Amino acid sequence: KNILKENPENNTAKLCYGRAVGLNGNATEATIIFTELLKLDPTNFEFKLNYGESLLWNKKFFMAKDYYKNLVQEDAYSFSALLGYANTLSNLKEYTLALNYIEKALKVSVNNPNALISKKYIHLGLANQQVQSQKYQEAIHTLTKNFIIYPKDKDTYLNLANTYVIA
Repeated sequence: KNILKENPENNTAKLCYGRAVGLNGNATEATIIFTELLKLDPTNFEFKLNYGESLLWNKKFFMAKDYYKNLVQEDAYSFSALLGYANTLSNLKEYTLALNYIEKALKVSVNNPNALISKKYIHLGLANQQVQSQKYQEAIHTLTKNFIIYPKDKDTYLNLANTYVIA
């Protein structure tokens, strides 16, 4: 914020400020900042990525889905675009497609901790969906995949126990 007072045209500072604002709970203001940056340079991929992330912060998942789909088409090897798209799909409960994109992200950035956390929660969401559809064995299989990443994961154990009880 101080840098922007001294140099209001500094786009890097605007980008960083937008992220700080968004990550500190003011997603609407962050989206406005990123929208303004995109007006200045609509081809800047970094601006596009941050705008997309701000849609997630604002829980505008349907808008984010279309937006990230275009970003992934623009750059199929952008880890941030692939992860953002996977997280968007997960929020929309499109878990199978989300897993496809999280795997693509993990090919770009092997063992990336952010992608692995997303993968864990996508598995948890998919397993919950499978339990609700009374596909208990599928849910158990989905949950046990998390133990490959996180061998003693408490959330996975709790969901697994719950699945056995329900089954």
